[in-house]
Amino acid sequence: MVWAVFCYRRPVLAGVFLGLASGSVFFPAWTVPVWFSFYWRRGACRFALSLCLSAGLCLGVIGGFLWFNGELPYLVSSAWTFPNWQLWKELAPDAYSIWNASDWSVHWAYRIPVFIAFVAFVVATLFWSTPKTLAHLLALSAAVLIGIQFWYADHGGLFILWYLPLLLLMVFRPNLSTALPPVPADDWLARSGRMIGRLFWRLFYRPQPASRVQGVV
Repeated sequence: MVWAVFCYRRPVLAGVFLGLASGSVFFPAWTVPVWFSFYWRRGACRFALSLCLSAGLCLGVIGGFLWFNGELPYLVSSAWTFPNWQLWKELAPDAYSIWNASDWSVHWAYRIPVFIAFVAFVVATLFWSTPKTLAHLLALSAAVLIGIQFWYADHGGLFILWYLPLLLLMVFRPNLSTALPPVPADDWLARSGRMIGRLFWRLFYRPQPASRVQGVV
């Protein structure tokens, strides 16, 4: 995720790094709406395409290794029935978080409104604020990662390293009000696409001679 922030001027590279992070662990995927809104009309499609390809490739490689070792069916079934992220199930006895500790335990129903508020906040990052600068991207991404700590039952509230790098970048940063995504006219990939389009236009477009056009008129 830090490398994705470093490559914020390159939507394709940022999508590749964030896709690798999302394909390895689940929590960076919650920041995708923030990033998509950041690149809105300035490379959002290329960012989303590269993110999906890199995340799919990462999941495919991990699944291939697990399948080769014979662990894929067991891990998929255990992850699918894991109660610490399913809000409608009782917490596992070994889960230690703000919802389940050694001397108290909160009923699972109280996690549902917290999760709904979190999802509403993630959806709101698609529209607020617009347009986004790099400062908004860092702050909202850190806020999303902190928000996961409030409903995730497995050591929720203890995964400080999830959001600490972005939090440090947000605190110890210069003025980023002018740090914006690339303008489409200045983007090298957009320029390359226009050059290829003009080349195909010259190859396949055959204008009619002026004499023939005048005779038709």
